[in-house]
Amino acid sequence: TLKEVLISFGVGFILSMILAIIFYSFDMVYKIFDPFITMLNSLPKVAIGPLILIWCGANIKSVIIMALLINLIVSLVTIYTGMLNVNKNHLLLFKSFRASKLQTLYYLIIPSSLSSIISSIKLNLSLSFIGLLPPVGENLNSNKYCSKYLSHYL
Repeated sequence: TLKEVLISFGVGFILSMILAIIFYSFDMVYKIFDPFITMLNSLPKVAIGPLILIWCGANIKSVIIMALLINLIVSLVTIYTGMLNVNKNHLLLFKSFRASKLQTLYYLIIPSSLSSIISSIKLNLSLSFIGLLPPVGENLNSNKYCSKYLSHYL
């Protein structure tokens, strides 16, 4: 279980950080994907479990994907919101010094949103554990083991 938590935590944090940077840099991309993110966040993740089993099979991959679905969207929204709440005067100062978008992102946006990134890490870790709890993630894998042992009696 620790391996699954660490994998889903690491992949979830890296993906959410990359997607938040893309959404911050390209507003049109955020406007396109915002309804889909809202839709995925509103779906009950336990109901998606059987579909994940069909798509990925009953293995560690399905458990990691389940935990990733639970932690990715919350982490993404937290980091993106932190990036949007950067002081506008600081942005204006960087624009007046003609800093590039990459310099502004690296030297202002990411350091200014560090508190939201750290809170996202905390949320991401706890949600990774929630994604692996028996009603959600580990239950996906239990069907494979139960069917193997119960096949003798059926």
